Amino acid sequence: MSDAKQKRPYLLRILGTWGVFLCVLGALTLPLGPLPPLGSFLSPATGFLRNAPSNSKQSDPQVLTLSGLRSEVTISVDIRGVPHVTASNDTDLAFGQGYITARDRLWQMELQTAATAGRVAEILGAKAVDFDIKQRKFGFLSAAAAEVEFLQKNDPDQFQMLLAYSKGVNAYIDSLEPATLPLEYKLLGTRPEPWTPLKCALFHKQMTWILTGNEDDFKFTNALQKYSDEEMENLFPSFLAGSTPILDEKIAQMSTSDLTGFNSVTSPFIPDGLFQLSELPVKNKDSRSGTNGSNNWVVDGVHTSHGYPVLANDPHLDLKLPSIWYEIQLTAPSVNVYGASLPGLPHVIIGFNENTSWGITNAGVDVIDWYAMTLDRSQPTPKYLFGEQWRDAEVRKEIIRVKGEPPREIETIQTHLGPIAKEVSVEKKNGGLQTLPIAMKWTGHSPSNEFRVFFNLNRARSVMDCKSALTAYEAPGQNFVLADKTGSIGLVQAGRFPMRSAGFGRTVLDGSNPVTEWKDFIPFSHLPQSWSPERGHLSSANQQPTRMRPNGFDSGDWGFTSYLRGKRIAEKLATVETGEPATIGELMKLQNDVVDLRAKELLPTLLNWVQGKTKSEEAKESIRLLSRWNFELKADSVEAALWSEWWSQFYDMIWEKAFPKPNFLPPSEDRTMELLLASTSGHWPENTNVPKFSSLPDLAAVALEQAVKTLKLAANNQELDNTLPMWGQYRGTNIPHLARLPGFGFEKLNTSGNGNTVNATTEKHGPSWRMVVTWVDALPKAWGIYPGGQSGHVGSVFYANMMSSWLKGELDQLLFVQQGTLKESLTMERIKLEKIK
Repeated sequence: MSDAKQKRPYLLRILGTWGVFLCVLGALTLPLGPLPPLGSFLSPATGFLRNAPSNSKQSDPQVLTLSGLRSEVTISVDIRGVPHVTASNDTDLAFGQGYITARDRLWQMELQTAATAGRVAEILGAKAVDFDIKQRKFGFLSAAAAEVEFLQKNDPDQFQMLLAYSKGVNAYIDSLEPATLPLEYKLLGTRPEPWTPLKCALFHKQMTWILTGNEDDFKFTNALQKYSDEEMENLFPSFLAGSTPILDEKIAQMSTSDLTGFNSVTSPFIPDGLFQLSELPVKNKDSRSGTNGSNNWVVDGVHTSHGYPVLANDPHLDLKLPSIWYEIQLTAPSVNVYGASLPGLPHVIIGFNENTSWGITNAGVDVIDWYAMTLDRSQPTPKYLFGEQWRDAEVRKEIIRVKGEPPREIETIQTHLGPIAKEVSVEKKNGGLQTLPIAMKWTGHSPSNEFRVFFNLNRARSVMDCKSALTAYEAPGQNFVLADKTGSIGLVQAGRFPMRSAGFGRTVLDGSNPVTEWKDFIPFSHLPQSWSPERGHLSSANQQPTRMRPNGFDSGDWGFTSYLRGKRIAEKLATVETGEPATIGELMKLQNDVVDLRAKELLPTLLNWVQGKTKSEEAKESIRLLSRWNFELKADSVEAALWSEWWSQFYDMIWEKAFPKPNFLPPSEDRTMELLLASTSGHWPENTNVPKFSSLPDLAAVALEQAVKTLKLAANNQELDNTLPMWGQYRGTNIPHLARLPGFGFEKLNTSGNGNTVNATTEKHGPSWRMVVTWVDALPKAWGIYPGGQSGHVGSVFYANMMSSWLKGELDQLLFVQQGTLKESLTMERIKLEKIK
């Protein structure tokens, strides 16, 4: 089924799912593991139906008298479920944002922060204990606490904003009775606890980890024991030859002066054997890697048909219900801003106001290092070696509370390089296992004040105001594109990026060697940036920022995603320099582009290689189909499924012996493509574990035969009419409930694209918020959509009301209120929050 309406997880579907359990158990009084008795869950007095929100339009405003306000706050919810919050001061505005966000997303807010803090076992029981221990050892909770303390001392105004936001959340929590608790609390038999600024900081740390956390250093270090330096540079180059950087030499505006004092050279830490790693099997039907990322671009008013800049942004993240984003408008005397917020944080993160707009993509800069430590645990206080001295480590006792069981006490160990985050086993060359304590140094451990950055960004009146705000931005590193209604545009890769000696970012380091310590951070003036270039457009898609990196700076590994999306966007935008000015519609349409440049560049070579080498008629017919294909990964394309599975099989076969899983990381798909295209020139790596160039055509033929078999089996299992499935049928996109509750999500949605295309939708990842912003007659005009809906309540009409439009690649016009109140015809409900007199 491809129609989202047929998949809506409404009451009958949910009751059908849980009804199976009823029949099996035969009794409504038996708890289901962490779940409460189903009898109380299904009760009309206290169960599911009691907390389904009203879906009808309300004519009279709801008036609530709450403590914590200085003056009145009004909230108008529009026909798309988006709240427009108006207050007479900034702290009341934060209160209103906290209140309405909690009303729609409380369970999501609490679960996400509990996960970051290492407190999931309190909700789900003993099965989550190991996860909680990992989170505690990674130091997220202590980092969030340090950030709150930092704000209290250094920016009391923003701390007051967090307090006001928390008071708004708590005002909603205090209004709840057992019967009106959000559904997930009833299912799991828990209650919400008070919100605090610490939870806001926890959510910030969670997002920073999602966008910067990387443990590939262990796999790369393993590879150093198998391959020479020359081979490693060939297989894992710092910069890929075919990539189009975010900023080329013509438009980059950044300091190129040397940063001195960072030329120390040291060898990586090489253990006496291989790190023994583990990972869950990945069963994606997309490319095996390079499927993460985001897009943004901006075109100035000189190069658009209506004379104003157009900015587009679509961040790609894991797709879940409720959505990671929450759409909102915030209005006070100092601000009138609209866009996507993060449930759990004040302010708008991606959006626009009357004068400016901004969008973000992940920078992908390596901001985490792993240190093998020499640790002496024989002393009452553990000591670790650094240089020639033994230093005292800090030991903390932490309590893991477990639902239904006694609490458990653990120890966490802190060094000046970071917490001892894990113990990694090494299989020694002469036999036996050695366990190494590993410290984790991460920019997210340091306090930062992105709350102030977004507060100022929300109020910016020009691109230069945005630039000023971003000078204080630290984590997670992001590529910001910017525009204002005067026509100015800009791009800056903002963040707190460590200076290292060359190569440090990729390998495990010796924690006892002081040379490996971070020296400083890259000054803002040295960061990749460009302001209103003559060519009239800027864009980023997580690719390499520039080839003019400052001295002493090493990125580690840029290749966390393919450069092909960025290359495709740059090709399309280049037409505005010499051709007709771009229209809003053309720049909107680009978000749905599904041309796979890997297929376009590589497929002709592969088809030539396999001619006459395949045996089955199905494989021969596949060659004929692919030879006529237009390289578009459309949901209804059999060719798209053929190419995608063929490439995945071939890629795995090339590297499976040279870089066996899970202890090794293979060269990126982009590098593999470059090597294949250059192979006839003698650039294919010569190594006993890597297939010889002469073997590649035969291997490609075997991979094609295997791909056809895999696709035929999938079509048979799905009982399809066609012999081979179409791409949307084969791959599908799943958008599960955040807590994986059955029946609350969407499965096997028919979607186009993959991680290499501009429309970077994959099996579980994709455009989490599509937005296009411009000005018409000096007034902002914007469109947006995300997969899901505003409400986290499964019974609400706003639970998944945007899903159908998102699947079609359509955008809704955003109802930005210029002044006054939202029109009555566009209003579903009004709420007045009044202070206690």
